[in-house]
Amino acid sequence: MNFLLQNILFVLLVTQFAYPQWTNQNLVPDRNDLWSTFFINDSTGWMVGSSGFIKKTTTAGNEWFQQNSGTNLILKAIQFVNQNTGWICGEFGLILKSTDGGTTWDSLQSGTTQHLSDIYFYDTDTGYVVGFNGTILKTTNGGSVWMNLNSETSNDLLSLDFVDAFIGYAAGEVNDTSSVIKTTDGGSSWIDKSSGFPRTNGNCITLDFINANVGFIGGGGGSTFFYKTTNGGDTWAMSGSLFQTRQTKMDSTEQLSIYPYGGITSVYFKDSSNGWFVDWSSGVDNIIRTTTDGGITWNTEYIAWGIYANALLSIFLTQHGNGLAVGVYGIICLKKESTSDWSQILSGMMDDIHSIYFIDENIGWAVGSRYGNPDKAIILKTTNSGKIWKTQMETSAYGMNYVHFINELFGWAVDSDFGEVYLTTDGGDNWNRNSGLSCCATSVFFVNQNTGWLTAKGSSYEGIYKSIDGGVTWTQKSSINSSSIYFSDINNGWAVGVGGSILKSTDSGESWVSKTSGTTNNLNCVNFYNSNVGMCVGNAGTVLLSSDGGESWVSQNVNTTEKLASVQFTNSSTIWIAGDNGTILNTTDLGNNWTSFTGVTGKDLTSLSFVNEYTGWFAGMDGTMFKYSVEPPPPPTPPVWTNQITTKDASGTELNQVLTFGQHIDATDSIDASLGEYELPPAPPPSIFDTRFNLPTNPQVSSLIDYRDSAETNITWNLTFQPSSAGYPMTFSWDSTAFPEGTFYLKDRINGSFVNVNMKNQSSYTLTNQAINSLSISYRGLCSIMSVNDEWNIISVPLLADDMTLSNLFPSATSPAYSYNAGYISHDTLETGKGYWLKFGASQQLQICGLTQGDTVSVHEGWNLFGIYEKDIPLSQITTTPPGVVATYFFEYNDGYYIADTLLSGKGFWVRVTDDGVINLNGGLLKNEEEEKLLLADINPNWGKIIITDNEGKSTILYATDKETDFSLYELPPPPPAGVFDVRYSSGKLAENISSEKIIQITSENYPITIRAEGINIIIRDRIKGELLNEELTSGEEIMLTNYKISSIEVSGKLTRELPISYELYQNFPNPFNSNTVIKFSIPEEAYVTLNVYNVLGEKVIQLVDDKLDAGKYSYNWDANDAASGIYICELRADKFVTFKKMVLLR
Repeated sequence: MNFLLQNILFVLLVTQFAYPQWTNQNLVPDRNDLWSTFFINDSTGWMVGSSGFIKKTTTAGNEWFQQNSGTNLILKAIQFVNQNTGWICGEFGLILKSTDGGTTWDSLQSGTTQHLSDIYFYDTDTGYVVGFNGTILKTTNGGSVWMNLNSETSNDLLSLDFVDAFIGYAAGEVNDTSSVIKTTDGGSSWIDKSSGFPRTNGNCITLDFINANVGFIGGGGGSTFFYKTTNGGDTWAMSGSLFQTRQTKMDSTEQLSIYPYGGITSVYFKDSSNGWFVDWSSGVDNIIRTTTDGGITWNTEYIAWGIYANALLSIFLTQHGNGLAVGVYGIICLKKESTSDWSQILSGMMDDIHSIYFIDENIGWAVGSRYGNPDKAIILKTTNSGKIWKTQMETSAYGMNYVHFINELFGWAVDSDFGEVYLTTDGGDNWNRNSGLSCCATSVFFVNQNTGWLTAKGSSYEGIYKSIDGGVTWTQKSSINSSSIYFSDINNGWAVGVGGSILKSTDSGESWVSKTSGTTNNLNCVNFYNSNVGMCVGNAGTVLLSSDGGESWVSQNVNTTEKLASVQFTNSSTIWIAGDNGTILNTTDLGNNWTSFTGVTGKDLTSLSFVNEYTGWFAGMDGTMFKYSVEPPPPPTPPVWTNQITTKDASGTELNQVLTFGQHIDATDSIDASLGEYELPPAPPPSIFDTRFNLPTNPQVSSLIDYRDSAETNITWNLTFQPSSAGYPMTFSWDSTAFPEGTFYLKDRINGSFVNVNMKNQSSYTLTNQAINSLSISYRGLCSIMSVNDEWNIISVPLLADDMTLSNLFPSATSPAYSYNAGYISHDTLETGKGYWLKFGASQQLQICGLTQGDTVSVHEGWNLFGIYEKDIPLSQITTTPPGVVATYFFEYNDGYYIADTLLSGKGFWVRVTDDGVINLNGGLLKNEEEEKLLLADINPNWGKIIITDNEGKSTILYATDKETDFSLYELPPPPPAGVFDVRYSSGKLAENISSEKIIQITSENYPITIRAEGINIIIRDRIKGELLNEELTSGEEIMLTNYKISSIEVSGKLTRELPISYELYQNFPNPFNSNTVIKFSIPEEAYVTLNVYNVLGEKVIQLVDDKLDAGKYSYNWDANDAASGIYICELRADKFVTFKKMVLLR
């Protein structure tokens, strides 16, 4: 046998991904003393203690995570004033502050080395700390500076409370003077209240004031005491009738702490009526008491009895009743709202865990013993995957040995003292004790609610017992000393025990037969994967494997001599073992090779429980509880989609074959055995029914199943078929609703010349043409959504569909589709890359599915009506081949022509080019300077506007100036088809100089027409010398043209914009900015202008303007997405004028 022993360093235990992760689920594994707990609301709280220990919860104590204090000193008290800001005080003058909820802590300069005992902050600024030798410190700036106040005492001060910003109390070491002191002026002076205090020795360990007059003090030393004042500390009386003076026996552990405890160690009132305190009386019992009447009467909510019960030192209750009490050696008790029950949880080193059992990844139980005098048997439960283990039961037995559940309700536990069996039917909320065996029960196992077995050893009752009534009564079936029992089913079971004993039963435990183990070492645990394969483990590193149902056993070499206590299969070949001194072993090949996980713990491990291959728990002595977890591999991926096509010949249902096809992640075009595909033998002779898929990589290879890669959007499945002697017709059926988005067509092999069926529109097809013996399923999965308006649109087809006919692509269109080639041409079949005029009866969204067509569009000299493909393309991304052939802006139509800045998928666009070539949509080529200007609209902001709108709201803006300008770039596309709204200058331009008369042509079927002037005064006349129309419009005015016979008008005019009187560069807005900012400037006269942006090194980042401009105001946008954060300089130069502005870019 090969043996592979791998030491996996503990540093890997906190790694992610494929590495195992080990989580210590004991909240205080190093048994730190917990001195203080505090909650800021019902869910968020902290606990602190010795050696710099801090943990925080945000789930009302159901889950805790470590925080780093940065010190190993005792943390004595903690307080937060909000969820972010809090302070801690401790020994040797330590004060810590956090402003991020405890994620980080800063050490403050307290100015003292005295041990500090308690801390109180009134708000984020004002706070107090008390400590030994009468130390009182105050801050008014959140702890940055601390003032040493004169307490007028040298007594050690142990507790502090303020009721407002001025009135506070402190108490501590008790003697004739200064046992209790009070301030009414915010600590400036302190008044000795000892004259009214009944004690002259001991320690006042805790105090809490409800208001300025009513408060409580508790403590011990000589005897336990708890007093109440109702007059601000002038007099004190015993609180309630519960107390009589008791001697307080200080446990030796007290001497290990610089801070005294014993008696009443913590008191807390959440309001004037409801309060709690913890009492460690006589150094024996932990008691939590509560009052609902302001301390008149007190009731007991919790008792932890025993000479070695660890003292609870701090208690806190939230407004809704969640409670936490913490103390010595990491003891923690938790209370949930709306209950009065406190539950000690797994923390520290007082609990020895003997057995654990999980039924799923969240719910599990642990049993064992709790250290004390006497020890106590305990049952713990978790419902959150082990993050918190709450005590369900605590009894006087020496300890619980074993626990077993069959579901989340029914479980059994056996103790190690009296052999008693405990049964629960409600998940452990209640445990019923049934008659015991008066001996040491070692394990228990049930296969259902009624039938189970237990083992016992070490007395006259040793052996194997069976119950058929759920554990109420037991009948002995073997007298052989046994330690562990396991049944793979109700019949087959095994038990192991002292001296290498192995027993087997095949009759439900009625009789047992000894088997040879080959060892004399004690065997401690047995587990089987099924009725054949099993393993048992024992002392001195004994591991035995059986593959024949326990008839024979083979020793395994696991390279250890430690006592092995627990074993479990997680699958047929994976086994885990736990044992002494932190031994953890694992095999994934049924014992041929073993991995040892070292460094997880050095404690003796007694039990393990796995719920699957990836999640398990290991438990043992001194509160040891570790969770093992590893990221599971992704589950087997189901098909992305699947469908079946059933083929029948003329014989009907007697002969048919089902073919399965679809898409699957990582499927190939060949045989994918992992997906259930397999190669068929060659097709049978004619007249024998057959149907199959022929695979694309090799048409000679065929299968009944053909999955393709889920990433593909263009797939063809080829199927061949032949009928039986019954012959044709052949009928093909499928589920028309099972297809994904896209188009599916059943076609013949001649591109659908004879068969072309939309498989989404029907669920079957009958083939009568006997010449056809093969078909294809064509899938086009890429789809694009396009929007159209009612009336006329310029559209394009973004993807190459299986059927490019107009009726298939746009069934709701109400006109032919018109393309342009020196004139309009109607089409019934469309092409990608072309633009078409098309009319619709209503606005709507349409889906086109098919193949992508690349990233270039062909154009020819002159005007081109074109379209792009499935993605929108910003004009800044476009280039041409050859470069510089674009002669105009790009135009779109939206109830009128407009200059485009983005080419939208599904829309059509106009552009004029000077030579045949292509438009490159991927931006892979450099643009020349002229081409750069043409790609973005450059409308002079100082130009006037003539806005012409028809009665249906269709509108066009014509631009006007009174200066000579090169308007060649503003040439409009050819007029639309007849009847489509259009407005343009007779020159075919979008802009003109109207200092002299210009003609505007109007095409519309919807009069009246509204004409509006903005930024210009114009004179409008009809073409017949103004006989029908002769109006003067000033900027902002409009007229209505009602005479439909007037389809052209003459206009002339002069700009009215007020010109600037000086050069000026305005501050960009916004500033600072994130990615885009607007830069504005004005010039009072025509000038050659440059507008540049520089970085702080003087390097030019971008040039926004380099042109001769008319007098006016200008605005430019800087898209700084490619620029880094920092300061930039904007420079404006206009002839001899130069000025600068600073701009800040922030990411």
